[in-house]
Amino acid sequence: FKFWETTVHGSWWSMEDEQVVRDRWWHPKEGEVVIDGGAAFGSSGLPALAAGARVVCFSPAEPDTQCLVANLDLNPEFAERVMVTRDGLAHADVRFDPALSRYLFGNEPVVAGELQCRALDSWLAEHPEVERVDWIKLDVEGAELDALKGAEQCLRKFRPKLLIECHN
Repeated sequence: FKFWETTVHGSWWSMEDEQVVRDRWWHPKEGEVVIDGGAAFGSSGLPALAAGARVVCFSPAEPDTQCLVANLDLNPEFAERVMVTRDGLAHADVRFDPALSRYLFGNEPVVAGELQCRALDSWLAEHPEVERVDWIKLDVEGAELDALKGAEQCLRKFRPKLLIECHN
């Protein structure tokens, strides 16, 4: 697959810093369904698509989503097997304010600087075309446990393989 070449940080943009993890643990197969939570620029989603998987990319923040879309545009053969949503993953359907590092509840619309987050269970209930989940990758900047809490029904029903990233 092709990858966008404009760089800000060499290893980040070339996916080299995550290569060891992908080589050892990340092996989606053709026809499997992958949830890529914190898809960013596609370091997990693109290899899954290249392997023939169907991928749902949760990418709530700019410029990550712009880069992800640019990478997907370079690989038009993936278009029928990928869905990009601008939602983040959390324990519930909430907004998140990164500046305050806290969730915001209520039905107010998302404003500049906030991220819309969804519980995977409620998102899946609204997307019956996603009939199963074989893999979940989470790299959601410290909210991985919250995202798992919002995926309880999915985890119980499908028993997907999990790849959960954490940084010291």
